[in-house]
Amino acid sequence: QVAPVEGRHLWMPDLFTLRSRLLSWPSFPQTFAGVAVDWKAVRDTDPDWLRVLGRWLSRHGTTMLVDARDASTAETLAIVETLASVEGRHELVHDEADPAITDRCVAAGITPRRSNEVGWFTAGGDEETPTAAMVRVLVSDTRSWDIISRDARSAWNGERAGPITGRQPSRAVPAAPARKGPPRLLAVHDAASPEAAVADRPGFRQTFNGLMLDADWLLSRSDSALDRDRRWLDASRMQVVIDFSRSINGFPDLTFSPSVTHQRAESVRLLDAAVAKMKRLGVRHAVITSHKKAETVDDWDGQREGIASFLKNAADAGITVHWRPNKHRPNGTLKDSASLVEELRSSHPNLRMAACTVEQPDVRKLLETMRPGGDVELWLVAAPADTQRVGTPFLPLAKMPRDTLAAIARAAGDAAVVLDADYASWEETQADLQAIEAAVDR
Repeated sequence: QVAPVEGRHLWMPDLFTLRSRLLSWPSFPQTFAGVAVDWKAVRDTDPDWLRVLGRWLSRHGTTMLVDARDASTAETLAIVETLASVEGRHELVHDEADPAITDRCVAAGITPRRSNEVGWFTAGGDEETPTAAMVRVLVSDTRSWDIISRDARSAWNGERAGPITGRQPSRAVPAAPARKGPPRLLAVHDAASPEAAVADRPGFRQTFNGLMLDADWLLSRSDSALDRDRRWLDASRMQVVIDFSRSINGFPDLTFSPSVTHQRAESVRLLDAAVAKMKRLGVRHAVITSHKKAETVDDWDGQREGIASFLKNAADAGITVHWRPNKHRPNGTLKDSASLVEELRSSHPNLRMAACTVEQPDVRKLLETMRPGGDVELWLVAAPADTQRVGTPFLPLAKMPRDTLAAIARAAGDAAVVLDADYASWEETQADLQAIEAAVDR
């Protein structure tokens, strides 16, 4: 028999990956009543982005418990003010005896918890507080639901399936020297910060000197978090490119089309915010694409105007924009995309054409077709989809012939190369690196 989920929370290492984690765990609502996060995760999240997440958690009936035990009174009150504007059920754990914290929590509709009211179940199976604790938190950093559910049984269902194996990750600036040579970046979609992305990938700095991160990640970061990210990037000599491709979808995220007025207005606000955040982070390169046309009208002319507006704002911020061609979206073919870039560059010289091997893996044909779009400064490298991994558009390079990999390396020259595949693991990424090296050394 499953224990009641009320008061049972699962620790989350960050807020950015929270939604994707919960969506991949369909049995989460039957096992936990909510999630628990450190107060610094709230501090590091953009308030507008946090409010969107709060609405999503509220719709799913998921409580968020914030651990502020090591925060000062001022820091705790600032977190309470932030949570007060976020929809949903919130709890806050604190050690301070200051009644102002409790009073402000109650006034904001937040449930205050003293530290002795919460039990923390960590690796080894021992909880930090008596079993009478009103709230229990399972601390784990794994994405494996099998491990989480086993740990939950060990923690409080009395089944004793084994010791708790989950643990919180530790982050540290890598001491190893950075990679030298032409820029080589890795597209990462599930990291809370650049530092976390590197820390989760042992040996990253010996094989890469940069990251391509999603625009949604950028929009999720608070100004103070971006300032810390920039200091870490500068100290680590890491380059970053921001990819808007996954967010530019017409709906529900970003749109260039004015066909739905309120949605376009929100997109303009978010795109402007993203450009400002890029400038704050010190990032000077972005990747964009188009989105499908509206179902009932041909809104391509409106899209073009929206794209031109973004290019102008990016130019004012000193940002170079690279166009990702997509045969499933306007303008359609690779040739048409090159023509579009050529036309837009006449008034927006900060636009470039990205070499995308998903659209054309034959390097000779790719470069020949792209020539009207101007010089290539960024390569987006992955194998075209096949039937072996349904629903994944960007496959590892190991799917390509060695001659093709060698041709890509030669053609790229000193341009930045992004390994753009949707890798299932760091080991799969390393296998691609080995395939590239083997092809070049032939």
